[in-house]
Amino acid sequence: MAEPACTIALPSGLSATILPHGATLASLRVPGPDGHPGEVLIGPPRPADHRGERLFRGSSIGRYANRIGGAGFMLDGRQVRLDANEGANTLHGGAEGFDRRDWQVLDRGPRSVVLGLDSPDGDQGFPGALQARADFALDDPGSLTVTYRATV
Repeated sequence: MAEPACTIALPSGLSATILPHGATLASLRVPGPDGHPGEVLIGPPRPADHRGERLFRGSSIGRYANRIGGAGFMLDGRQVRLDANEGANTLHGGAEGFDRRDWQVLDRGPRSVVLGLDSPDGDQGFPGALQARADFALDDPGSLTVTYRATV
């Protein structure tokens, strides 16, 4: 079962809601001129509705962003075949890309959340095991930083 949404916030009213499913930035509320926070992201009205869509809004995609034509590539003289999920192409890591996975909450605080995902060798056809990490952090005076790291 997926872990619940993680909401991080600053005293200024800036807040972000991150879903472990797809390491998805589901909500970003920013204080307006009147001081009241308003939503600035386009997406489903409820965070739970992200699970059923495949529009990639706010989600962390991988292993590859964009399309790989012909769902394959050459690596060290051999042909690597990938999961074709957009006609003959691989889009955003395949049919079960990182946006479709439940990431693990590695660390959580009032201003930050760190998510991790292990992708084994051969996942969607990609060679080599990979450990992915997504760090979401709110910093004063009011910025959101998302940092991705991957180790193969």
